[in-house]
Amino acid sequence: MCDASFPCSSGDAYSGGGGEVVKNVVASRGLREQESGLENEVIAVATKALKDAMENTYKTRDAAAKAWAAIVQPLADRFNTEIGSKLFTMDGNPSGKTKIGSPTSDGILCSLNAGCEVNVRLGGNVPGGMLSGYIHTHPYNDNFSADDIYAAYELSRHSFVENDFSAYVTLSNGHVYRWSTDEMRKNYQPTYQAHVDKKTYIRVQ
Repeated sequence: MCDASFPCSSGDAYSGGGGEVVKNVVASRGLREQESGLENEVIAVATKALKDAMENTYKTRDAAAKAWAAIVQPLADRFNTEIGSKLFTMDGNPSGKTKIGSPTSDGILCSLNAGCEVNVRLGGNVPGGMLSGYIHTHPYNDNFSADDIYAAYELSRHSFVENDFSAYVTLSNGHVYRWSTDEMRKNYQPTYQAHVDKKTYIRVQ
């Protein structure tokens, strides 16, 4: 669905940084650096660390995001790469009872000069759950990027909660931020980058 509030992805203003981002629904903070080959190890370690969290059902989406951040952000810092998971509502309320999907990582090393990214679409699904958001790590305490906003919008189009689909970013300083696709309706901005510049996201931790 594309309209004035939910713009289509055609054109540079909404590409989130390039055709590769549009194609792969990547949450990114900059240019792609050479892959490290660590993705399998990172996914295995993160999956093991999240075992109990993935078995739990959290009362709210924010609670699930905070629990995920406490476990995964230290691993992302340790491996110097981004990690992400999809979030699923279990009661039909987008911000209600939530389970965490299994993690994914592209294993791309982060640096201040060349960014890193994670293809959140590759994260695991939850049987019986409805996709309601995604969460991923950022290095260096960098907040949302335009690509992150685009990824949320694009993933929301494949969800029954399109109007309240949330993206979360977790930072090394312990902060967790949330941006909802609802901002495109109640706080319209002409580009994804404008949502970043206007800080239409909120801090939840």
